Amino acid sequence: MPSAAPVVASHYRALYGRPRIGFLYFFCFGRGPCFGLARVATLGCVAAPAQDYLESAARSDDGRNVVIHEFAHQLDQENGVANGAPPPSLGVGGTARHSAQRWSQVFHVAYAQLQAQAHTGVQGLLSHYGAQDPAEFFAVVSETFFEQGAALLAQYPALYAELAGFYQVDSAAW
Repeated sequence: MPSAAPVVASHYRALYGRPRIGFLYFFCFGRGPCFGLARVATLGCVAAPAQDYLESAARSDDGRNVVIHEFAHQLDQENGVANGAPPPSLGVGGTARHSAQRWSQVFHVAYAQLQAQAHTGVQGLLSHYGAQDPAEFFAVVSETFFEQGAALLAQYPALYAELAGFYQVDSAAW
């Protein structure tokens, strides 16, 4: 499976027609395991404990990847606030391949479904962490899109289609 990091990084070029400089920091305290939380420290900067990165990289098909998750927050914040509705990507010739209304409808339905699963304790494909708010939902479904594309396509075809259009890649084909 190809790495998702170049796809996410190259998305900045597709989105804005120019490369985007970003930084990924890994930090560790003391000699023991790394502590702390992965987070978007500032726009263009992602901070993550080294252990989280290593665990994310160890399995590329478990739907969990802190690097993809945090870079999804970066993309989501390109319009100023992380709200689960990143700015649309532009296709060839500058025409939008994205409908804000369709995106909102599709994401609302899937987000409500995940919230119901989390409330009742039913574990499905998506991590319950995404049920916290729309920004976390976008980050979680981005992880799943890149790491379990075929499963996401089978269970959430409309959501998969929106993400495939946004990221401009067919991860289910990997």
